[in-house]
Amino acid sequence: MTSRIVSKLALAAVLAGSVPALAAAHDDGRPVAVAPAPRAPAPVVVERREELAARRWREERRERELATARADLRRLEAERAEYLRHPHRRGELRRYESRYSERRAELERRRHELERVAWR
Repeated sequence: MTSRIVSKLALAAVLAGSVPALAAAHDDGRPVAVAPAPRAPAPVVVERREELAARRWREERRERELATARADLRRLEAERAEYLRHPHRRGELRRYESRYSERRAELERRRHELERVAWR
């Protein structure tokens, strides 16, 4: 019984949709142009904007960190040049070079990671 009701409702909907076209039909048999139904406006994609803003924020943060790493490397090189300008004993120079190379390797690794992200 339920399927009969559904089929009757579907038939009624189809007939109701064709009534305006039939009412506007010309008597001489010319076809009637029916205006298409207006389209609903496209939904605003808020998630996309938020995703772009988050991506822009991450890029800006990465650029700031990269600039900081580069500045630290320049500062380290200037410090080393200043240190080497003055005479030191061999033991002091060895200890300094050890600390310098560790810090430089750490900064180079960080800079490389940040630059590698840009290539993705």
